Amino acid sequence: MLILLLLLFVIVSAILPFFYRARESVAISSLLFSLVLTVGTVVIYIAKKGGIEDDFIAFFFINKLVRDSLRSLPITLHQLGFLLAIGRCFFPYFLLRVAVSYSLSPKARSLMPRFKWILLLNVVTLLLSSPPLFTFFITVPDIMEGTMSLVNLLLIGMTLVAMGIVYKELLSIELTVFRRQFFLIALLITSLTGLYLLYFVQEPGQIYYFYLSNYVWQQGVFYFSTLLPVRLYYVLVMATLVVTILGAIGLVRYIQGAISVTRQEVAIQKKAQLIAPATSMFIHGMKNQLLSHQIVSKRLKTAIQEGSNQEVIDKYVTDLEQDISDSLDKINRFYRSIRVNTSYLVPVPAREVLFAAIELFHQQYPQQEIDLVCQADAYILADKDLLSEALSNLLSNAHEANLQKIQRGQGKIELILRNVRAFTVIEVKDNGCGVNKRLYSKIFEPFYSQKNSSTNWGMGLYFVRGILKDHYGGIYCDSKLGVGTTFTVYLPKYQAGGNTNDRSHDS
Repeated sequence: MLILLLLLFVIVSAILPFFYRARESVAISSLLFSLVLTVGTVVIYIAKKGGIEDDFIAFFFINKLVRDSLRSLPITLHQLGFLLAIGRCFFPYFLLRVAVSYSLSPKARSLMPRFKWILLLNVVTLLLSSPPLFTFFITVPDIMEGTMSLVNLLLIGMTLVAMGIVYKELLSIELTVFRRQFFLIALLITSLTGLYLLYFVQEPGQIYYFYLSNYVWQQGVFYFSTLLPVRLYYVLVMATLVVTILGAIGLVRYIQGAISVTRQEVAIQKKAQLIAPATSMFIHGMKNQLLSHQIVSKRLKTAIQEGSNQEVIDKYVTDLEQDISDSLDKINRFYRSIRVNTSYLVPVPAREVLFAAIELFHQQYPQQEIDLVCQADAYILADKDLLSEALSNLLSNAHEANLQKIQRGQGKIELILRNVRAFTVIEVKDNGCGVNKRLYSKIFEPFYSQKNSSTNWGMGLYFVRGILKDHYGGIYCDSKLGVGTTFTVYLPKYQAGGNTNDRSHDS
C-alpha cells in the first residue's frame, strides 16, 4: 500500500506543473518528490534489511514479490543513504517555500528574499550527512552525535516554522472561498508532513553503516527493535495509514481543483473566441442605428417646432436624445473593453466607484433602493468607468433576481465595501431566488443565461469577470436557493504614497 502511494506521488509530482501552471505547483511537486526520496529509501532499506513480519509485508510492499524486487535493486548502501539524505534535507526547504508562497503575512513573505540563504543552509546539512563526511564522523562519536543532533534540530525547526505559517494563514483567512481552497492545501501539507516525520527518524548514517549494531539501535530505527511491544508497531502502522489516507484525499482534491480551474478557463476561452467577430458586427450595426436615430430626432425636433404642445414635444425629444447619448456611451465602453482590451488604472476612492455604479444602475431602475455600507475608506487602482459598469451589472442582476420579492415589498439589495487583509472587497447581496451551486462554474461563461429572454444573451457576468481580471482581481458567487446570492469582488489593496500617475494595463 505504501509503495503504491509513493508511486502516485511520483506521477503527480511529474504532471502537476502541466495541469496547474504556477510556482506553487512546482514547489508542491518538489515537496512530493522529496517525500518520495525520504520514505522510498526507508522502504527499500526495510526490504534489504529484512526482519519484518509477514503481516506487514502487504502494507509496505503489497506482496513478497515486490519486496524481493526491491531487495535485489542494484544500489549500494552509500547511494541509498545519500538519497535518503537528499529527501530529509530538502523536504523542509520545499515545505517552507510552499507555506510562504500561500501566505499573505508580511513576516512570512519577508522570508522570500532569504530563500537563497536557506537553500545554502540545507545544502550544508546535506553535505554533513554525505558518505565522505560521515565516514569521518563515525570515527569520532562525540562529533558525530553533536553534528547529527544539530542537523535534526535544524530540519525539525524548519518543518515546525513552515507548519506554523500554514495554520496561521488558515486561521487568518476571512473570505469563504479562499478558506475552503486553502483548507485542502493545509490538509495536504499536514498529511505529507506527518508522513515525513514518521520516517524522518531514519538517519542516513544508519544505512551507510547498518552493520554497526550499537549505532543502529541507539539512533532511532525503532520499527526494527525486537525489544519494543508489538502494539507500538501497530501504532506506527496505523499512524502511517492515517496520514497516507489524508495525504491521498488532499492530493486528489488539490488536483481536482487545479484541473477544474484549468478546464473552466479553457472552456471560457473557447467560447470567448466566438465573441469578437459577432460582437464587433453587433456594435457597429447598433452604433449606426443609434446615430441614425439621433439624426432623425434632430430633424423631428426641427419639423415640429411650429406645431402645438411645443413644450411637451421638446421634452420628449430631449429625453430621446439623452437616451441615445447614454446608449452610445455604454456601447463605446463595451466596445473598448472587448476590442481594445485596455484598462486605464489610476488611484481612485472606492466610494466614488460605488457611487458611479449606483448612478448607472438608477438610470435603468430609478425606483430601486440600494443599501450602501462602507466599512472602509479605501483607494483602489481602477478604471472607474469600466469597474463601475461591472458593479452596475451585478446590481442589475440582483434586481432581476429580486423581482418577485420586490413586488411584495420585500426585495433588498446591499452594496458593501470593506477591507480584508491584502484585498479591498466589494459585495453585492440580494435576497432573491438564488443560484444552484452546480451552476457556479457556468454562470461566468459567455452566452450562458438562466433567463428565458431573447434580450438576454448571457454576456454580463462574462464581461464582469474580464474587467476584474484586468484589475488584477476576481469574483466568486455564494448563493442559496430561495434565500439569496452574494457576489464578492476582491481587488488588490492599493498602498497610498506611491506614484499616482496614470497607469495602464494592456491585457
